[in-house]
Amino acid sequence: MARMPECILIDTGPIVAILCREDSGHADCVEKLQALDGELVTCWPVISEAVFLLGGRTDRVQSLLQMLIRGAIRCVSLGTEREVAAWFANFYQRFGEHGPDLADAALMYLAEREHVARIFTLDLRDFSIYRTSDDRALEIVGVAN
Repeated sequence: MARMPECILIDTGPIVAILCREDSGHADCVEKLQALDGELVTCWPVISEAVFLLGGRTDRVQSLLQMLIRGAIRCVSLGTEREVAAWFANFYQRFGEHGPDLADAALMYLAEREHVARIFTLDLRDFSIYRTSDDRALEIVGVAN
């Protein structure tokens, strides 16, 4: 019986690199994307950050939105405000000295809530430090791997 592909979180860096041919990580991220076996999952803070970093290029923003529409990336809801805010408060208390942004915290929250073990990110420094509430590290499937 074939193994069902598992979910892989996708961070802002690979999304931007995939959509920007002139990005230094473009070729590596496209190659890694093609090799991944799993459903790519993200959240709205990551999408918002990516749109900002795409610099107002409507064509690239449209490409990102088409990825969501086609299901190439699934964007999931974080949940109720109180639950998420309480989790984020704990996360920022634990890792605040590393300067996590909201997208990082949201991805770690999803990793914990959805029991996701892997993340496609270029942010090797931060995601090698972050842990879920039960002290679980994520496997980083960045281009350096």
